[in-house]
Amino acid sequence: MSKLSERAMLAALHCGTWSGAAHDQQVTEEVSEAHKAAERDAGRYTKQLVSTKFLRHVTGKMSTARRAHRLLTLPWDDDGTRILSTTGYMHYTESMRLHRLGIEAAAGEFVKGLPDYIKEARERLGTMFDKDDYPDADSVRKKFYIDVEIKPIPEAGDFRAELSDASVKAIVKDIEARSNARIEAAMNDVFERIADATGRMVERLRAYKPVVAGGEKRTVIQDTVIYSIQELADLLPSLNITNDARLVKLQKQLLTDLVEHSPEVLRADPKKRNQTADRAEAIFRKVSSYLS
Repeated sequence: MSKLSERAMLAALHCGTWSGAAHDQQVTEEVSEAHKAAERDAGRYTKQLVSTKFLRHVTGKMSTARRAHRLLTLPWDDDGTRILSTTGYMHYTESMRLHRLGIEAAAGEFVKGLPDYIKEARERLGTMFDKDDYPDADSVRKKFYIDVEIKPIPEAGDFRAELSDASVKAIVKDIEARSNARIEAAMNDVFERIADATGRMVERLRAYKPVVAGGEKRTVIQDTVIYSIQELADLLPSLNITNDARLVKLQKQLLTDLVEHSPEVLRADPKKRNQTADRAEAIFRKVSSYLS
């Protein structure tokens, strides 16, 4: 089997945004004095330079990019670096490219409206308004960005240092142990995704009530319950960084057992609905046993 460093790489997503907020020292001191605070730094007043409603579109785009990054990669390090398979690389980079374009477009729209947002803030902030708090439009635009950093997975065998052989061996052993623990955690993340998706499917299919009686609240089967299984199954090959045979088998089961029927059919046919719920529960139990 090829080394992990040949089948995968590390991906870090760096994001930047403008909070649209600023500390107001004068108001902070006035509030502290009004409340007879013993110290001037008893509190800190932050004013919203631009209403958050104007920022939602661009910050929403940023959140969507972060979700895509997490969806297409697996956990690796505590600093937010994640592992990305070579088979998933092209899809990932294209996805991030499109998200970057969306963020740049949304940031451009925001900057275009900035003069109006500042005008609104002048009225909203009253005497707290200070035009010097606002950066120029170009500076604001540059604060919104995403950047992907791709790095190789370090190999324990690459460790070099002027130490005794015993010390080097101990360090290499520790590096290998930590790497193996990260790989295990990454694969557990995949199995947890399957457990979450199938568990949610079982819950929805079992609870579905097509007829509302006595004003009882109806439990629906949303299309996304089915389509999320399809999306996950399509993604599994690129997440299987260890070529785990269990995942190969599970992917086939998801496709053959759980997405055979459309949401409309599952809502209309109790027999097929119960049959699919049984299959989903069987997969859920199997995956849960891998995680326990």
